[in-house]
Amino acid sequence: MNILISGATGFVGRHLVPVLQQGGNKLICIVRDKKKAVELFGDVDISYVHIEHLDEIEKYAPECVIHLAAYLSSKDDLGTLERLLDANIRFGTLLLDSLKRCKSLKLFVNFGTFAEYRYGPMEINNAYLYSATKTAFKQLLKYYSDLNHYKYINIIPYTIYGEKDSQKKLIDYVKDSLESQEPIKMSPGEQVLDFIHIDDVISFINYVICHLPLIIQQPFADYHLGTGKGLSIRGLAKMMEKKYKKKCNIAWGALPYRVNDVMYAVAPIGRLIDVGWQPVCELEKEL
Repeated sequence: MNILISGATGFVGRHLVPVLQQGGNKLICIVRDKKKAVELFGDVDISYVHIEHLDEIEKYAPECVIHLAAYLSSKDDLGTLERLLDANIRFGTLLLDSLKRCKSLKLFVNFGTFAEYRYGPMEINNAYLYSATKTAFKQLLKYYSDLNHYKYINIIPYTIYGEKDSQKKLIDYVKDSLESQEPIKMSPGEQVLDFIHIDDVISFINYVICHLPLIIQQPFADYHLGTGKGLSIRGLAKMMEKKYKKKCNIAWGALPYRVNDVMYAVAPIGRLIDVGWQPVCELEKEL
């Protein structure tokens, strides 16, 4: 299958591309830095389109698009605002516009965030400006999808953990506290999160690709991607203490909760099960 990927050199993309390559797919990656991408993935059975030359996409006849590119921040200052709009709205819209000429396109896979659902998955209620830009892009996607007659889905990943991330994640800070001489400052830690391993995230994306006709036939668009199990940050620390037989050196409550912090984010996974997929990685074993 011809698969177009944005954000291929990011955390999810770096794990996804090798798996899709092994599946015999023809990949087309939209890149800002081709040299970096070639160092990561090579140039066998993979093509590269520069971010400023989206008009070249048509000649590759993509059948599926996986849109991972995004700028993530919980801030809302002017500088952050400009970067959020440029990455999450402007670039995404230019990509959608370039796809108007791609009659081969069957499915557009978009990535949202659980921060769009501050009070639970039944209703959009954005926690941050970042998540609001992701919600806004969904409306643009629906417009272009209706206009050009292809299916789209929104994958809403919950708290992803795993290896090969250049940016530290929550689990990394908690794990670091096991060896830290100084207490690591954290919030009170009562947020309940759904931790899903990067391998499960990649597994579901690959499942979508391998079962494209099934996914296209589904009447719904949103897939909340998690395990369906919640654990508080304090509970995570206790889990690590039990596994490593050490005490976490954390100053609970030294930092306040963020404004609009999401206090409960656990994925409803019914739709994942409905299409025949379930996560397999267990948090306690993968820590």
